[in-house]
Amino acid sequence: MITASTTQTFTAAEIKFVHNWAVTKDAYKDKCGVANGNHQKATEKNSETSAMGLFGELAVCKLLGGTPDLDIYPGGGSQHDLNWLNLTWQIKTSVEPKLIFNSLNHFASYGAILVHLLTPKKDIFLDPIFEVWGGISKTRFVKRHYLDDFGYGCRVVCDYVDVTPLEDIERILTNEF
Repeated sequence: MITASTTQTFTAAEIKFVHNWAVTKDAYKDKCGVANGNHQKATEKNSETSAMGLFGELAVCKLLGGTPDLDIYPGGGSQHDLNWLNLTWQIKTSVEPKLIFNSLNHFASYGAILVHLLTPKKDIFLDPIFEVWGGISKTRFVKRHYLDDFGYGCRVVCDYVDVTPLEDIERILTNEF
């Protein structure tokens, strides 16, 4: 049963851990010749983008329990960030009020959970605050999605109002089984 606040903050030790992990991840990607996403602005550091994703995963894990996959792969991970309610979930963290995938093929789990960065991205290592907005099944996402171009090509998205609070998902899914 979800009882914690959907807003998640982090200790100094957690921030240091995420920073070190993000720097290590980006160094590994550079070593392997993995191109960074073209969605990144020139003023952003690679480690800020990597850290944002891990902080989002940690925010959900704090709320629901579990641990994120901290392994670093040259081509990305399994795309299944969390097993919750015996289903696989991808955790997507955004500064936009939208759940964004590069394509429908990149939505590889039962559902996705949207996490929103509340602090400016440039301050992510100072006082990161995230809010877990909710989740959506792939089936519903496919029905509700539309194309949006953020300046780096069209992506498939749905708005934050299309996601369902996690406590409602938990209630619905546990009553179905």
